[in-house]
Amino acid sequence: MLDFAVSELMLEETRKLSRAHDLLWYRRLNWRVFVRDRIYGAFSHAREDASSCSYPFPVDVKLFPTPNEETIQITTGFIKTGAEGAAALEGGGALVASQSISGHVIFIVYPRKSDRVQSNFKEILLYRPIDPAELTLSKIQDALKKFFFVARMTSLCGHDSSGVIDRARLNWLLLNDLRYKNKLLRSVLSMRNKWGNIIITALLALLVALYVQK
Repeated sequence: MLDFAVSELMLEETRKLSRAHDLLWYRRLNWRVFVRDRIYGAFSHAREDASSCSYPFPVDVKLFPTPNEETIQITTGFIKTGAEGAAALEGGGALVASQSISGHVIFIVYPRKSDRVQSNFKEILLYRPIDPAELTLSKIQDALKKFFFVARMTSLCGHDSSGVIDRARLNWLLLNDLRYKNKLLRSVLSMRNKWGNIIITALLALLVALYVQK
């Protein structure tokens, strides 16, 4: 028979775990029922707009339906940038919306690159992890604006279009990227639920990989 203090502790831990489990289930359900289609629809609409206005890069949208870790991405494809018919290729730009293991939504932008031009960063984490219930269409559209901005800023074709304000804006995105990653790391390290150790291991592995690539 447990003494009173231990019994109270177990009841409190059980209550907290039950609450956390319900929130995780709710976030995953929200993604599956509402958020996935909202993101995919916004990305697809951006692809159609790009096609209608003769955007210089081919744009594609894909859904990767891994259970509980789904990913939706919009990409700017490869084009030839070589002079006098040379076959130098540039591509690789992407905006990835991921359902994290904790049920939150993460937006990451990847720059364009080629064998001639390489950015000094590998990716930009646009926002803190977002609860699906808080992800509005305006937030998705803001992510798309930042994605196409980064695509232009990291493309050889867009080199002459960037001014002082554009470069300052890109540096601000990179600064926020570091802030969000630091906040995410601190939030992971401060998790107190015992079952959260499983999530901590996976997230720390992701964060270490992101920092190593810097």
